[in-house]
Amino acid sequence: MKPRADATDAVIGRNVAAARTARGIRRALVAEAIGVTVQQYQKYETGGSRISASRLVRIAEALGVPISDLFAGTSRASEKRRLPSSRAVTRATALLRAMPERQQELAVDALTIIAGTTRSTLPPDPK
Repeated sequence: MKPRADATDAVIGRNVAAARTARGIRRALVAEAIGVTVQQYQKYETGGSRISASRLVRIAEALGVPISDLFAGTSRASEKRRLPSSRAVTRATALLRAMPERQQELAVDALTIIAGTTRSTLPPDPK
């Protein structure tokens, strides 16, 4: 008997969906990259199906995110690293894209201060 998806699978699925939408990637592209149907990939995002470890690695690679990001919120230790809602990420991304590069840098600096972190703890800028 196949193991059923549980609350942890749902959190991972939401993190996958948030990472995908934050990058503006269509489900079909990720599904194709990892070798599943769009319907199956949608079940992963909604927590309806469990994602195997090897498939989760492929999803992280396809989305260009550290695999650890996909586990955010699955334990008390990672609660403080929970990914923002996909709506917030989508809005912030749209705003940043509308700004000139210098304003983007200033906005990132402001968010860094608000988050109480430093630029050195952030992932490197993709070039």
